[in-house]
Amino acid sequence: MEYFDTSKSLLENLYYLSGILILVTIVIGLFQLSFAKKTLKINSQREAASLAVKQINIYMTQIIPLQNKLSNAQSEKKISPIKLKIGEFSSEYLLQKMGKEEFLKGIGERKEVIKEVVDVLNIMEAFSVYFVKEVADEEIAYSSVGATFIHSVENLYFDLSMLNSVWKKTPFFLEFVPKL
Repeated sequence: MEYFDTSKSLLENLYYLSGILILVTIVIGLFQLSFAKKTLKINSQREAASLAVKQINIYMTQIIPLQNKLSNAQSEKKISPIKLKIGEFSSEYLLQKMGKEEFLKGIGERKEVIKEVVDVLNIMEAFSVYFVKEVADEEIAYSSVGATFIHSVENLYFDLSMLNSVWKKTPFFLEFVPKL
C-alpha cells in the first residue's frame, strides 16, 4: 500500500492526506475539550470552597459581633426574645399565632432595637446570598457556622416577619403603625 501515489499530482495526494490529518486534529481536540471541562469543574469547586471560607471568616468577624451588639441592646432595654415556631414570614401569620395584644407588645418592644436588628439582618442576608445562589460551597459553611446561623434566624423570626411585611408595604401591617 502506498501512502503517496506518484501517478497523481502533489495537490491530489495532499488532499487525500488532509482528511486523515483533520480526523487526528478532531480527536486531539475532543481530548483537550474533555480535559478542559474536568479542569474547569475542579477549579470551580476550589473557588466555591475558597469563597465559603471567606464567608465563614466574615461571619465570625463581622456578623457575630453585630449579633452580640443586638443581644446586649436587648438585655439593656430588658427586651425578651419572642420565641415562636417558624412558619410564614408575614405579620398576618404572627398575629394569628400570638394574638393581637402580644403582637402589639412585641412590635412596641422591638422598635427600641430596630437599628441593631436591621444591621444584623442585612449582613446575614448578604452572607447567605452566596450560598442561596450556589456561588459558595454551602456544605463547608454549614458544618462551620450552620447551627449559629439557624439559631439566629429562629431568634429573629418575629423581626424578619415584621420587616418583611414593612418592606412589602403590606396594608395589614400599616394599620398598626399609627398605634405605635
